Amino acid sequence: MGFFGCNFLIFAHNHYVCNLSVNINYIKTYIVLNFFKNLFKTNNATDLEEGVVKFFNHAKGFGFITFKDSEKEIFVHKTNLKTRINQGNKVTFNIEQSKKGPIAVNVKKKTQ
Repeated sequence: MGFFGCNFLIFAHNHYVCNLSVNINYIKTYIVLNFFKNLFKTNNATDLEEGVVKFFNHAKGFGFITFKDSEKEIFVHKTNLKTRINQGNKVTFNIEQSKKGPIAVNVKKKTQ
């Protein structure tokens, strides 16, 4: 019984190592494929826009920007910020189309 248990442990160990190497190869393939996918991805962002932060809630991670010389507003999420913004800041940004509509991306506080 002890001998059988020893063989089982060796089998289990080799099986684990084999599965680990398969998972590592899968991860490497995934990384390479995503690299090329992003390399040839078209950027749907528009030209640089300017606006003023109307509202931004840091706790919830979203807000709205009012376009310069307009009453139009656009949604901004914290993941699309390049610099920290606060209400009243002048900002520059691009517009991208999301599943739910246009959003501000690459949002940066405008330097005076």
